[in-house]
Amino acid sequence: MVAKSKAVVLSATQTLAAAYAVVNTSGVNSGVFDVRNNEQVTLEVVHVHGDETSMTVLIEGSLDDASSVWFPAEPAADVSGSLTAGVFATPAGYRTRTYATSGTYPVCVDVCGLHRIRVKALATGGTPTGTIAVRAAGVFE
Repeated sequence: MVAKSKAVVLSATQTLAAAYAVVNTSGVNSGVFDVRNNEQVTLEVVHVHGDETSMTVLIEGSLDDASSVWFPAEPAADVSGSLTAGVFATPAGYRTRTYATSGTYPVCVDVCGLHRIRVKALATGGTPTGTIAVRAAGVFE
C-alpha cells in the first residue's frame, strides 16, 4: 500500500533573487525536507510572476543530516553526446525547471537514497520582483 505524508511548508511566499537562493522563510525547518522514509516527494511550487523574465528551480539533496554537502538531486544527461568506438558519451548535468508565468506547479522527485532535500530558486532577466512558495509531501510504502 502506498501512503502520502502530510504536506509540509518549506517556504511561505518569498521574493525571488537574481542568484540561486534556498527557498526558506518558514524558519521551522530551514527550507529542508527530511525524506529518509520516502521514495518520492511531490513539491507544490507556487510562482507569482513579477518583472523577471522567468524563474528557475533547482532541487538539491544531501546524504545525511549533519553534512553541509548538497548536490543536484536530479541528474540528467545531455542527449547531444557522441558515439565513439561503440560507446555513447553524454555530458553529465542536472535537471532544472523554468517557469515564465504565474501558476501552481507540481514537481515529482525520486528521492531514494537521499536523507533530505531543499529547493533553490533563481530569477532571470529583468528585476526580480516575483515570488515563490513551496510545500512538500512524501510518498512511501
